[in-house]
Amino acid sequence: MKFILFTLFGLIFIQTKAQTLSGVVKNEETNLVIEGALIKLPELGISITTNKLGEFEITNKLPSSVFILIEHKGFDPYTKQINLPLSTPILLSLTPCHIEIDEIHIVSSRGVLQKESVTYIENKRIADLNTIQSSNLGEAISKIPGVAISSTGNGISKPVIRGLSGT
Repeated sequence: MKFILFTLFGLIFIQTKAQTLSGVVKNEETNLVIEGALIKLPELGISITTNKLGEFEITNKLPSSVFILIEHKGFDPYTKQINLPLSTPILLSLTPCHIEIDEIHIVSSRGVLQKESVTYIENKRIADLNTIQSSNLGEAISKIPGVAISSTGNGISKPVIRGLSGT
């Protein structure tokens, strides 16, 4: 009787262990963990986010092979086919995506020409802004005449153009 009971509990424990998918999500370039990355198992309709240490754990009835999708703002989406069970947590690396802006145009409304405008219309290329020493894009843009920045935190700023700002 004891043998049957221990065998039953052993099978339940092994089955539960085989249905756990865990891992860590890191930045591929800096090797730092990524907090708040979205982990999706689209076939099963399961999605969770990573904790402060970049870790995640999914304990559910999982098939022997599962398709995983990882997304986070500022990173390229990552997909992978994983065969279960895993003996150790998996390490997933996301590649940062870079958004490039060629130039910034600050123009007056309704197509007013430079010679007809009371205010000066400035046109700067991003290459010109890169030569200005500043810690972020907001500070570089504030060097353009008629543009100021409204800072809402460290590295967070909104442009104020001729006293007007968006919502």
